[in-house]
Amino acid sequence: MSAGKYGFFIAVGKEESTLIFSKNSTSWGSYFYDQSEDILRVNVKQQPMDKMVEWLKYEYIDQAKKSVTVALMWEKWMFPFTVEVDVEKAQLESFRKELRGDKGFEWQAWAAAAEYCADEKTNLEEALT
Repeated sequence: MSAGKYGFFIAVGKEESTLIFSKNSTSWGSYFYDQSEDILRVNVKQQPMDKMVEWLKYEYIDQAKKSVTVALMWEKWMFPFTVEVDVEKAQLESFRKELRGDKGFEWQAWAAAAEYCADEKTNLEEALT
């Protein structure tokens, strides 16, 4: 799924629920929900919680270098799902884009990109250039 704005819906089931990301980000509530606009559907097993959460809350748990578990909490239920990102690929794309703009005229930007590559032991040939 690419970066952008998405609508978010939850189809709550007894044992398992479906988190739905929709390309329709402007409609209010589920009144205008249209399954044909779904971008991603994720099945999750909701987990009961000991405490009551009155207002919908999101927490980031189990954070790692390339992933995080997002825990949606509401009432006495938690709906956890994991988001993974190719951090290295995203960072290299960001450097390449940045260095084609005004930052490309500053040695510090080139040094920062090369240092990132050296530290992560990636893309070393381009970093040496």
